[in-house]
Amino acid sequence: MSEDLQHLLTEESLENQKRAQIVERGPDEAQTIIGVVCLLLMCFGSVFNIIVIHAFRKTNSLQTPTNMLIMGIVVSDTAMVLLGYPFVIASSFNGYWMFGSTWCEVYGFIMSFLGVSCLCILTAVALDRYYVVTQSSIAAKITTFKAVMTILTCYGYGMLWATFPLVGWGGYVIEPNLLSCGPDWTNDTASSQSYSISIFLLVLCIPASIILYCYAQICITVRNNKIRVVDQVSRSRLLETRVAFSVLITIGSFFAAWMPYAIMSFWTMFNDVTELNHHVAIIAPLLAKSASVWNPFIYVCRHKEFRDALLAVVIPSMQRNRRRRNNENRSNEETGTSSQRTSKNVAASGTEC
Repeated sequence: MSEDLQHLLTEESLENQKRAQIVERGPDEAQTIIGVVCLLLMCFGSVFNIIVIHAFRKTNSLQTPTNMLIMGIVVSDTAMVLLGYPFVIASSFNGYWMFGSTWCEVYGFIMSFLGVSCLCILTAVALDRYYVVTQSSIAAKITTFKAVMTILTCYGYGMLWATFPLVGWGGYVIEPNLLSCGPDWTNDTASSQSYSISIFLLVLCIPASIILYCYAQICITVRNNKIRVVDQVSRSRLLETRVAFSVLITIGSFFAAWMPYAIMSFWTMFNDVTELNHHVAIIAPLLAKSASVWNPFIYVCRHKEFRDALLAVVIPSMQRNRRRRNNENRSNEETGTSSQRTSKNVAASGTEC
């Protein structure tokens, strides 16, 4: 038996022993809390994301190129909530990833695809806001068709990076928190190291730099040109600027969620993963996944048109339910009044007799 094969068998035996010990021990307190939090986030995120998509579909005035890009993010977030959270929740209450190596690769592929696609669309949104606020002549050429093609391109970009580990460049393994799967940041082989560094630079650092530049220019433009509402054009520009700041908050929340995970992953590339703090290993991926809940909530709260459209979808159903209850109560009252009148008439007839 070769030394390499013997080394692999030894590592597999140690991994199986470790898994058996964890399964026997059961989930710790932190993992149970993660399971409960993820369950709550999944319930809230799935309902809210679906309502936002429904409001967008029902409201023609919202179907602008910028909002189309935002819907690309919301769709990705919805898929992440519905496809990603159940596995983490089940593993949290189990104490260990319980779906085997094949589903680990499937899960890693789906999460990588959605995460990269979402970051790419966020970059496109930042560029869209940059052109609208600073270069209106170029912004006028941005159409809904171009926005849809941009979304599809971003999905293709995400698919590309998610596929690489499946064909030998990098790989998907159980993450240090033992509850989910992702790219193999800890492998010191040339293939895994080159993939990790490439995705860190091309998927995170360069898009982040573009986003920061765009919003820095937006802030400079707004500061140098005090926008006064004196006509319809300036009113429209003021609205576009407010939308830009709404998207800025959305992007800020995205990076606040994903940056701890990115730093943790980069750290594990050059250090012993066993030295990683247990709470950091659990909290960083949780923050990353929570971005799928924050994005639509923040954007809807900051965007008046979206807020009005959402209320227009939700409130009519509430009003219909209220009217139905009122009609039922009125019908019950009329039935009761009619019964009382009948009783009185019967009593009066008896007295006359």
